Amino acid sequence: MARWFNVAGPCRPDIHYMLPATARLPDVMRLITQQSYFVLHAPRQTGKTTAMLSLAQELTASRQYTAAVLSVEVGAPFSDHPDAAELAILDAWRGAIMWQLAPDLQPPPWPITETGRRIGAGLAAWAQASSRPLVLFLDEIDADNSVMYQSPLNIVLPTVTLSYVYEIAGGKAALGAAYFSEQNTFVLGNNAYQEKNLNSYGEGAWKSCYLAMKDLNYIKEKALAENAMGYVGISHILRAFIYSSMVDLFGNIPYSQAVNINYAYPEFDTPESIYADLQLVLDTAIACLTNQGNIKMPDGDDYFFENDTAMWIKTAHALKARLYNRLTHVDTEKYATLALAEVAKAYAGPSENFVADFYENTNENGNPFCNNQYLQPLSAVGNGIYNAMLKFSANDTIDDDPRASIWFTLADRTKTRIPAPNGSAKPDFGDPKMDGSRYSKPNIYKYRDALQPLLTYAELKFIEAEANLVLGH
Repeated sequence: MARWFNVAGPCRPDIHYMLPATARLPDVMRLITQQSYFVLHAPRQTGKTTAMLSLAQELTASRQYTAAVLSVEVGAPFSDHPDAAELAILDAWRGAIMWQLAPDLQPPPWPITETGRRIGAGLAAWAQASSRPLVLFLDEIDADNSVMYQSPLNIVLPTVTLSYVYEIAGGKAALGAAYFSEQNTFVLGNNAYQEKNLNSYGEGAWKSCYLAMKDLNYIKEKALAENAMGYVGISHILRAFIYSSMVDLFGNIPYSQAVNINYAYPEFDTPESIYADLQLVLDTAIACLTNQGNIKMPDGDDYFFENDTAMWIKTAHALKARLYNRLTHVDTEKYATLALAEVAKAYAGPSENFVADFYENTNENGNPFCNNQYLQPLSAVGNGIYNAMLKFSANDTIDDDPRASIWFTLADRTKTRIPAPNGSAKPDFGDPKMDGSRYSKPNIYKYRDALQPLLTYAELKFIEAEANLVLGH
């Protein structure tokens, strides 16, 4: 049977290209043998559920374990009614177990007990009745966010940070933006611009954005109660980054009525109105971070600046400059002037940037763009950026531009730097997959520990130049 690459839902080895679960998770068997708990964290649509399903099947087939993948997502709507949540989860588990396990490996009827103990009692009864050790993988464990809202600030802030860098700034929507701007080209054999593919790019970003807003609301409220103004300021800055990223990706989005129980169908606000309010949000953040009282900055849970208040303030000014620059087509003189004023208060030199620099050269903790490319070599160099650079070449060769040798690999077949045509590229996911066979690949994707720039001094210099240009300076 023919197989193909799949990025929508769990993969099946009979019809999809995929790696064995134990190859993708080399340390997991040691943890299972030690009867340890572990958490698998990765961006959406990178194969977590597929890996767990495959691993559960391998464990059960070994006859040493009884293993199943069970989701708790159905309990999320009943976060205020634990009795209903328990019943919904156990009912869903019964259905999942029926198609995953043979009848002799399935659990006995769930015992009847009081609310709050049904799940524990059910699993205990199953473990006692099982002839093999029981291994359970709980999927969508974070679907019920009420658990998060009992956590201290130093637990919630890193969660929001990782959600932003992995799932919004580094998620599938960001990959889609690279294709639409012709920075990259999709080379897995089908057209990224087809409607069925377009619809999948934004889903993860939308979900992550508004879940993050709930977390940020919690951080702000808890931090205010504890007079931890540093956390309040950072929560406002992250809010502005997430919402502005969504506007840049999608245009009109729910904002003024978003994450409000009174609005089941919130209105979509315009970029101009959102940017105007985010300026006020950032002003509030700066005020919180310059508070003369108890600022109380994060300690160990600030992944970006390690408790450096001054750098957070500069970052707020840098983001204000970016947002003003977005609006120079509305009122050139007003917004270009405001952008220049904010640039002057932001980063002072090339060493000051807002970047995710905490990645490692591993599958588990690598840069999300690089991990996606290693998992499925789906991106080649786009002809848009290539042709734009070529226009400035005196000799009509891309290597006249010194950036080309840094940014683009040499395609293996021709030993040249060659882009993939957007929308009509041929498949190019064979070896050498990271350098490209037909087309050049983005060179930085080869390095899992690569920095992920979010707002940099270099961008501010472009903003400064553009603002001066439109003002006629």
